[in-house]
Amino acid sequence: MAFKRADENKSGTVTTDELKTVFRELLPKDEISLRDITTVLKLLDKDGSGNVSETEFVKAFERVRHSVLERVHRDDFMSQEEIRGKFI
Repeated sequence: MAFKRADENKSGTVTTDELKTVFRELLPKDEISLRDITTVLKLLDKDGSGNVSETEFVKAFERVRHSVLERVHRDDFMSQEEIRGKFI
């Protein structure tokens, strides 16, 4: 699971440093700044603790997944409408 990989010290939360490590592994160094990581942490940290709990982490990724699926379905629908328009 992504959260357990990010939670390097097994504290049950993801810190800014742990989040930075994950982003550095996923993105080239010049692609994301500490400011960007801090912004992401603040967006994920719903209870204001300064860390991201597993619940906060999972809920955030569920929102992202849902958003992506909506966009895929919307794009698929639009493609179908384009096809229909060409044949009607």
